[in-house]
Amino acid sequence: MRSGLTQPYQFSVTASAESGLLCRVIGIFGQLQLPAPRLSVELADDLMDIRITASLYPAEADCIHRKVSTFVGVVDAQMVQGELAGQ
Repeated sequence: MRSGLTQPYQFSVTASAESGLLCRVIGIFGQLQLPAPRLSVELADDLMDIRITASLYPAEADCIHRKVSTFVGVVDAQMVQGELAGQ
């Protein structure tokens, strides 16, 4: 069980619409033994917009953001602390 004060983080990833890439993004949470995040995916032509919300420690959020940003096929990866309006 996770202890301490975690904070909500929102990730927005624009990437090539490839199922393998989506699995890699989601797989980071498993590799770090983190709880499953809230996830939504929208497809537009050959790109996908992935929105992820998770309760994390700041170091975990930074690690996820750094890793996702380096994946081949990722066009843009943004991270915001806190949940966005409408979440």
